[in-house]
Amino acid sequence: MALTVTRPYVITSIGGTKSRVALSGTVYAGDPIGFTTGWVQAAAIATAPIPAEFVALEDGVSGDVIEVAQQVVISGGISAATLGYPVFLSVTPGEYAQAANGSVRQQIGWVSKADEINIDIGKYGHLHVQRIAADNAALYVRDYMALAAASAYALRAYETVLGVAAASAYGIHSTLTFAAGGDVTGTGVAGRFTLDSVSNQALQGTMACLLLDSNIATGCTFTGSPATAFIRIQDTGVVVLPAFLSFAAAATNSACQAKTAGSTGAMTLCVYVANVPWYITMSATCS
Repeated sequence: MALTVTRPYVITSIGGTKSRVALSGTVYAGDPIGFTTGWVQAAAIATAPIPAEFVALEDGVSGDVIEVAQQVVISGGISAATLGYPVFLSVTPGEYAQAANGSVRQQIGWVSKADEINIDIGKYGHLHVQRIAADNAALYVRDYMALAAASAYALRAYETVLGVAAASAYGIHSTLTFAAGGDVTGTGVAGRFTLDSVSNQALQGTMACLLLDSNIATGCTFTGSPATAFIRIQDTGVVVLPAFLSFAAAATNSACQAKTAGSTGAMTLCVYVANVPWYITMSATCS
């Protein structure tokens, strides 16, 4: 058997938190929807996939604001499904499939009955393989936070060392490598962290692109050498990197600033300690 879907879908159960979104296209109750230039029917199209983020709970057209959820049970409109099989986003906009597309794979639920599917988009973390010429992502993870006074992670990774002395352990190891003939004409980085916001926000939290946080329990000691540190830098290849930091340019009130007095051309790094700014002077000469 193979899952067959026909509209109208009939949603028989809704779980989790409901949200509201403004549409940029026509959708029907039960459709998986995603965001591109607006909220539209999701589709696992190989050339320009739109990953599913929610399920529409009502019909709507462009400009309408509708209710959506990530957890639903759909009974009407479902037939010939194989019990226990996964449910994937279809290549056809707003539909479900029992088999993944060859180049785009997003599981969003499972088959509970031959005529019923359970959709739980949040459970699977919105994972998919994205294939867009200008913006490729082998794994795309996106979470929408809709609960006040709570914490959220789009991606959280744990590596736990259990009762052994491991040779090495990494919570996350990100590598950018170049095969023979490989190159980039712009920026090439192993890891990128961006702090982003829409315009005119009063951002009141403690913001950072990167937070280095230790959480060592009482009684622990550090006996290794070299010393434990928040940042460790080492060159393991034959060719070493020539700089510790690289700023595109110095700017007023930025992390790297030109000195207002003293040596001509000298720069400063701004570091805050207990909410007080300190300035580390840098010279253009090494002596």
